[in-house]
Amino acid sequence: MYLLSPKTKFLFVLVAITALHVSCNSNETKADKMVEPPINDTPAVTENKASDKAATCEYYITENDGRAMIQNFTSTYPSLVGSRPGHILTNEFWIDSCVLSSLVNFFKTTGSGCDGVRFHFIGDKKSQLIIVPTSAVTPPSPTFQHTDRWDIKITGSCSTPLLSQMSKDDARTSKNEFGESFRQEDAGGGMSTAKIDRLSASVWYGKCVIEALARLVLDKAKNLNGVTAFCAAHLKMETDALGLGQKYDNQSTLIFVPTRESDHKPAWDVVTPPASLDSSSYKNTSGAFNHGQLCPQICD
Repeated sequence: MYLLSPKTKFLFVLVAITALHVSCNSNETKADKMVEPPINDTPAVTENKASDKAATCEYYITENDGRAMIQNFTSTYPSLVGSRPGHILTNEFWIDSCVLSSLVNFFKTTGSGCDGVRFHFIGDKKSQLIIVPTSAVTPPSPTFQHTDRWDIKITGSCSTPLLSQMSKDDARTSKNEFGESFRQEDAGGGMSTAKIDRLSASVWYGKCVIEALARLVLDKAKNLNGVTAFCAAHLKMETDALGLGQKYDNQSTLIFVPTRESDHKPAWDVVTPPASLDSSSYKNTSGAFNHGQLCPQICD
């Protein structure tokens, strides 16, 4: 019988330990991906720029555009989905400032290697939101760039269902419920069977956008207490340089507007363009956070 030298044994143990290491910097295992493969709906698109930080951080839209997009959603989607007794397509979600604080802390600690978060729409009787951290995919493709990390939980002082503690299987069930109830997917048929495919199943935002939103809302001098996530619909096909993965000209998205502590109302005026934008084009404008990646067609 051949005996391993002490040095050889040490190398075997080191390799085994390395293989078990899991963090936001690595993708899910191959077995996980075989269970739930990326969406195969790949209409013709040009190479997406979303991996470029400059593209994923260009969050600013003007208040006028934001209000028009919110109106476009509320005047189109409820009737498009149809009136079903006991089923409500929610058009806005309030997010407490402590959720943003938890996300910032997460990115500094457990999620230091994560590249952003995905806002998934879930639910059967009433649509809801959950927030899930993501890792960058290497190499990315036009339709698969960030993978959901159901194995990593965002913790903090908030007691809220927004910060998902779901298992991957439970989340799949809840996402399918939303798909079948509101996107009108065939039962068990998946996203490609949706009759209302323009109603997005999820929206992804990069870490830098979440951090910029948090810096604003958590600034005590601003007297803000959170943000309202408005369901909205694009007014046209946006430039591909933004890396949205947009499939339809009026595809649904999310718009984030901070809320005032005094009256809980949207504070459009506190949102200003980031330094990377030509400020002269947005002189004297108020605004909001938008430009999230849309699924379809950039999905997990």
